[in-house]
Amino acid sequence: YFSLLNNFSPDWIAFTAYINQVEEVKRLADVTKKKFFNVKVVVGGVHAAVCPHDFFPSNIDFVCFKNQRNAFKSLLEEELTNLIFSPSNP
Repeated sequence: YFSLLNNFSPDWIAFTAYINQVEEVKRLADVTKKKFFNVKVVVGGVHAAVCPHDFFPSNIDFVCFKNQRNAFKSLLEEELTNLIFSPSNP
């Protein structure tokens, strides 16, 4: 994972998660932010759609929970809408 990130050096990292992967995604977000503190971390998927609050508190910047493809596209276009849940936009 980190060798890929070191080679690519992304601005954004996106995860998807089922219920049994929430803690692992939060852990990966934490270790990723420690190494790449400027990267934006986004999560979507089945569990994010049903229980977006399960991903906070953590180093996840945004949780896409409705119309996930469109929400992620809007996020990348810096057009945050009410389709995005973040601690500053409950």
